[in-house]
Amino acid sequence: MTGFPLANRIALSIEHAALAIGISERALRGCLREIPHTHLDGGVVIPTACLEKWLIERSEADLAVGRFHEHEPCSCKKRKTR
Repeated sequence: MTGFPLANRIALSIEHAALAIGISERALRGCLREIPHTHLDGGVVIPTACLEKWLIERSEADLAVGRFHEHEPCSCKKRKTR
C-alpha cells in the first residue's frame, strides 16, 4: 500500500479497516450492523474512532463472559447449517 498511512486516517474503507484489525473483508462486512459507518462515493467508510470503540467494547464484553480466546469464532458471523 502506498500513500497515506492507515494511522493518519480518520476513516477507513472496508479493505483498510479489515487490514487494520487483522480480519478478512468478508468477516468485517458480516459485522457491519454493529459498527457505525456511512456510505460515501459508492463505498462504505468506517470512522477510525468508531472502529476502535467497537473493538474495545467487543473485547470487554467477551472478557466479561469469559469468551476471550484466540480460537473463539466471531459472534457476528452467522453459522450456516446444512
